[in-house]
Amino acid sequence: MQFIAELAFTFALQTDFATVQESNPNIWGLLVLLGLISGAALIAYVIASNMLPMNLLGLLGYVETILMVIISFLIGEKMDADSYPLFICLVLAMSLIIFDGVYKQRAKGTNHVV
Repeated sequence: MQFIAELAFTFALQTDFATVQESNPNIWGLLVLLGLISGAALIAYVIASNMLPMNLLGLLGYVETILMVIISFLIGEKMDADSYPLFICLVLAMSLIIFDGVYKQRAKGTNHVV
């Protein structure tokens, strides 16, 4: 942990914060807010890891990636054409897993998906 903190501190010292502050005067407040949000997200993830089955928690990592890419498209980000095959494979794999889960639930005779 100390190594990571020292590495982060080293990278932070290489940044010219005067230039950053000229383009965004609220940068220090935003950095503190980002730290609080990241800490809350980490705490929520740890709590969820104790409540959810491990396989579901692993699948949610892939769902998160897909949702982040979709949201980035909605806010105007562009993706390189080289990344399309990887993203298509990821979406296809998640779709097959979802289809398999729904199929198995219906085969058991239940109509709801847990």
